[in-house]
Order: sequence, then structure tokens, then C-alpha cells
Amino acid sequence: MPILQKLSRSCARTALPAVMMLVIAGCALAQDVPENPITWSLALERSSPPKAGSAFRALLSAKIEAGWHLYSTEQREDGPKPTRIAVPKDQVFELGGEIESPTPIIAMDENFGFETQFYQDSATFALPLRIAANAPSGQHKLQVQVRYQTCTGKLCLPPKTVKLDLTVEIAAGK
Repeated sequence: MPILQKLSRSCARTALPAVMMLVIAGCALAQDVPENPITWSLALERSSPPKAGSAFRALLSAKIEAGWHLYSTEQREDGPKPTRIAVPKDQVFELGGEIESPTPIIAMDENFGFETQFYQDSATFALPLRIAANAPSGQHKLQVQVRYQTCTGKLCLPPKTVKLDLTVEIAAGK
């Protein structure tokens, strides 16, 4: 039994520094990876307030840090997670048609071993929206959710969901 205890202590003394080095290296690597290399914003396309029952467009923009890319809304099933944009229920706004996406770059993606569609630097999506006919005039919160994945040439972050809010003034009258 004493031999096993000595061996056990010896292994612990040898393994502990190695484990600590791995933890320190992992922390150093994690510091180089931004928490979120995509910054999202939401704005109205027009300046005059829309009325109840009318249609308007909102612009959803992604600012992409250098070296990173954002995947488009169209991807292979076995590839990266595509960008998904949704307007949640329980508000006076709803999608009024197909979301307009910018033309993506199509190129070989070393992370997946085949061509993917993505954006670099920035991307702006136009959201056609409709206001409920019975919406009262005044300020209302437009909520939009975006689920996306972002990668560099060698590293992918897990898919992430962000929620954006924009106050929209609904004008009186029809």
C-alpha cells in the first residue's frame, strides 16, 4: 500500500503542472477569441411614421469583425448553421413577405471542406413588415430575433441568438 501511495503522489505532482499549463494555455487562447465578433443593429428604412395596416421595411445590419464571416441564410444541411431571422408573435408587427438578403460570397470553407455562402465586413437584410390593422397609434416595440453562426478560416463559434428591439412610432389614421 505505501508503494501505491507514493506512486499516486508522484503522479499527482507530475500531472498537476501539466494540467495547469493546459488550463493557462486554454485561457490565453480564449482571450484571443472575441465573445461576439458580429454587432447587430436594427433601423427603419423610412423616416415618416407608418400607419396601422400599412407596410414598411426595417433594415437589419451586421457589422462583422475583420477575419470573421457570417453565414448566409442558405446553407447545406451538413454545413454551418444558416442565419435565421424571425419576428416573434405577440406584437403589432409581422413579416409581410420574403426577407431580402445581400448577395453572399461563395467560396471553399476549410472548416467544413466544401463551398459555403457567407458575408464579410458587413451585411444588411431588408425586412418587409406589416402593422396590424387594429394597432393603436403611438410607440410600439418591434422585436426581431437572429440566430447565426460565425467563423474564421480555422475556428467556428457555436450558433448564437440575439434579440433586437426598435421603437416604432405608429401614426394615427389609416
